[in-house]
Amino acid sequence: MNEVPLLSIVTINYNNQAGLDRTLSSIFDTTIPFLIESIIIDGASSDASVEVIKKYEPKIAYWQSERDKGIYDAMNIGLAKSTGRYVWFLNSGDLVNERSTLKHLHPVLLQDKWDIVYGETQMVDIQYNVIGSGSENSNRPLPETLHYNSFKYGMNVVHQSFIVKREIAPLYDLRLKHVSDIDWILRILKTEPNSYLFSEPISRFVLEGHSSQNRKAANWERFKLFSKHYGLLNNLLNHVKILFQYLK
Repeated sequence: MNEVPLLSIVTINYNNQAGLDRTLSSIFDTTIPFLIESIIIDGASSDASVEVIKKYEPKIAYWQSERDKGIYDAMNIGLAKSTGRYVWFLNSGDLVNERSTLKHLHPVLLQDKWDIVYGETQMVDIQYNVIGSGSENSNRPLPETLHYNSFKYGMNVVHQSFIVKREIAPLYDLRLKHVSDIDWILRILKTEPNSYLFSEPISRFVLEGHSSQNRKAANWERFKLFSKHYGLLNNLLNHVKILFQYLK
């Protein structure tokens, strides 16, 4: 009988061979005291991404390189292929924060009493120099307990530092082009899951990501999404408070 992985790490990639190599290296060049499964969903890249995957193939549980309908469709494919108790999306270019991170996560995940394990994110530039933590960059500290209203003033937990039990993880909404990851987290939090704040940063995230490269469209879609979840009037008032805090 095959052992069920404690953690599925899903990596989405398209034409980002250097970022993919960094991500996979950060996963496998770590202390891993438990069974993980690495799942790579590549969108039929035309660069050398497949060669990078093959370099790590003995350590990868599943990979494919096929055309898909975009990043969130690829995430849904990765979620469907996952078999671990927990799932963590660490896409090409994202890094496990430190070599010891998975080792330190092990006892927390092993307790099996947390629906969500979340933590800080180290923000890095395109040369992977650390800029600061997500909290420092957003001026929004991590909440001690994560719940649905934690995000009414904006996201204070980065998707890359959000590990969730696979059984409560829904599919991503393909109607959203830029912020389906935010919607995904909010829909999970609506179920009132138990959460655990990890004591150290979980991931490293390059600021120039998908939403950063489509900032205007992403900001408008984010505004509509938060209006849907919290109501238009509340969202407008919350944005006024965010602006006031920013100008202080």
